Amino acid sequence: MKNILKLIFLFLISLIPIEFIGLMTDYQTGLLLGYLPFIIVTIILGYLTRSFILYFLVFVSRILGTFIFVLCANLCLNFYEVDFYFKPFDVLGFVVFLSILSQLMILITIGLV
Repeated sequence: MKNILKLIFLFLISLIPIEFIGLMTDYQTGLLLGYLPFIIVTIILGYLTRSFILYFLVFVSRILGTFIFVLCANLCLNFYEVDFYFKPFDVLGFVVFLSILSQLMILITIGLV
């Protein structure tokens, strides 16, 4: 029962577009403090993911979370106004960059634990 709750917790945490919170905080305030929850959540996901099956679950749910992140970015950001802010990326490129960075941080945390 405890393992099933852990699987559900990992799946739900991985679906949250935490990168979007960092992106919006960075754009609205100009501070990088919004990425702090992003870093903390990815480290926690990496720490709780110890087997290949759990990592596969987190990987698939992070991919779904990336699609949710892209949807949120499309709904909440005007790409023409925001495009200059995330140089050298455009907004969609920055979304993909943050998602890849999230996966790399999870893998690094798994390797260190």
